[in-house]
Amino acid sequence: MTRNRIGVIVVGMAAALLVSACSTSAGDGRLLNSWPVLSEAKIPEPKVGDCATFTATFTSRVEAGGFTPVGCDTSHQAEVVYVGHFTGPDAERATVPPNGSIAHKTAFGECMTAAREYLGDDWKAGQVDLVYTPPKSAHWAAGARYFRCDLVEVKGEGGAVVARSESLKDGLRGARPLATLCVDHKLDGTRITDTLPVSCDQPHDAELAGVFRAADVPFPEDVEARRRAMGTGCSDVLAKYLGITVEAYNRRTDLSWLFWSPTRDEWAAGNRYARCYVVAVKDGTKIRGTVKGLGDRPLPT
Repeated sequence: MTRNRIGVIVVGMAAALLVSACSTSAGDGRLLNSWPVLSEAKIPEPKVGDCATFTATFTSRVEAGGFTPVGCDTSHQAEVVYVGHFTGPDAERATVPPNGSIAHKTAFGECMTAAREYLGDDWKAGQVDLVYTPPKSAHWAAGARYFRCDLVEVKGEGGAVVARSESLKDGLRGARPLATLCVDHKLDGTRITDTLPVSCDQPHDAELAGVFRAADVPFPEDVEARRRAMGTGCSDVLAKYLGITVEAYNRRTDLSWLFWSPTRDEWAAGNRYARCYVVAVKDGTKIRGTVKGLGDRPLPT
């Protein structure tokens, strides 16, 4: 950076000398006596409330897409809810802290707190994804030490990005327009590939009962390990949603639970949240209305 600054000054000196040679105006000959000191070049930082477009169409691909700020009243995909900074020994590193490090988990924790304040509730309770983006290697080498936290509206658990033309702020307050409530399953044969939000007054497959955060343990590599990591927590969430004890919930044969858990990279960054859905067990059975507070009563079908 020093070399670039000197280069600019040399060019300025050459220009000044050329003008001086062609001018008859008086001067004291001290070319640098009142020149302002040039500030050190910095990577521009986004601001909370900035909206942006991405080239990616799914949140799992957002980082591959680019960040182009636009007005929030125009079509956009993402909204900045927090900008934090690496400090101390983490900031003094020659390279970006590795994924899974305490630095990233701390940063993602700040993102989650900020997202809750911005939306009015935990982001996992809504039709949104929280995208955490640390500096790219080239930006880190140029001195950037900030990380960005974006909220993106999504359609379903697959993470399909929804274009918006208004802010996400307060989307989980009041009438909660961004809340996830009732969903239908998208199937590939018998395998559930996605959940798509529907109105609860329409027949539906499942309802979001709540969110559970697993313990800080290594990423569960297979389905059974994930069930063990999330199962107890989701059972508690479902029982509370139904308004009964876990024992009473376990006695029901018409309801079960389904969860959607983070990816390996998300888990490493500190996102260990699972959305817990209450599901009608019998094939072809649809829920009508809601099972919230259902207790021991029959399933509304």
